[in-house]
Amino acid sequence: MELPKHTTQVGTIAANKKLYLEDYCISYMKQLTEEFPEDRKQIALFGTVEKEKNIEYAFAYGAALLGKGRGRTDSLTNSQKEEAESFREEFFQDYQLIGIVISTDAVNENVPV
Repeated sequence: MELPKHTTQVGTIAANKKLYLEDYCISYMKQLTEEFPEDRKQIALFGTVEKEKNIEYAFAYGAALLGKGRGRTDSLTNSQKEEAESFREEFFQDYQLIGIVISTDAVNENVPV
């Protein structure tokens, strides 16, 4: 498999799973951190998932802010799931929702969809 250009492998999900973010996604999340440094942000990632040799590759090409706040949020509300689907339908029709990142300036966590 040839990896897409302008992507960066990030984080550790599991030994058999790799996450690549398109440069736009990284820039967008940095921008959100600068705009809302103290807030915990729930960011939807849109892209594709491919499997090769027992390794699952998730490629995120789009991102959208679903919510922000000071509290800890380990899962999405139904309204956030609906909002993610609306973003996908409007801006990322060619992709699927592949994950959610909960982020502050110091913390990044992956949340199952």
